[in-house]
Amino acid sequence: MSRVNSKGFSLVELLVALAIIVVTVSMASIGIGVLSSADSKAAVEIIRSELELERINSQAISEDFYVKLSNEDKGIVIYSYRNGSLLYTKKLGTRIGINLSFTDADNTTTKELEKGDSLYIMFSKESGNVSVFNLNGSVINETQSLDGISYIRTKIDGGTNYQDNNNITFIIKGRKTNKLTLYTKTGLFK
Repeated sequence: MSRVNSKGFSLVELLVALAIIVVTVSMASIGIGVLSSADSKAAVEIIRSELELERINSQAISEDFYVKLSNEDKGIVIYSYRNGSLLYTKKLGTRIGINLSFTDADNTTTKELEKGDSLYIMFSKESGNVSVFNLNGSVINETQSLDGISYIRTKIDGGTNYQDNNNITFIIKGRKTNKLTLYTKTGLFK
């Protein structure tokens, strides 16, 4: 009986191990790509749902609601406010970037939401259209009295106002780019 030398791997064993490694790495990279593109799709849906909720609340409840999108060190964050008080926050992710495209009758302007920028959005109580679309303004809460009842009214002062544009497109950048268009005259989305 002869002994087989078992000090190394055969060529077949090495090829099988290499094939397993290649398949595992390719599956992982495909999974990461799908997750990255899902981030921008999820961000579009979060922005849409938050703005629709604020528009509905503005028309249904006699209080001021607004949304602030902020580009911070921890990524894009959405803040939801009612009468100047923070209701909740939602983080869109660190791999998400937002460009804003403003279109009026004559031209289109694109602006990136850079680190430290804040975007304020409010809707009209009467028609649901966009009443405030302000970049880098500041919030002023004023107390007003009507029939002996005090109300807090919110104004956005300073910054750059874009609510008079026909539409505003959110260009959400992750691994893939997704868009959401807000029509300022109606407050509706495409």
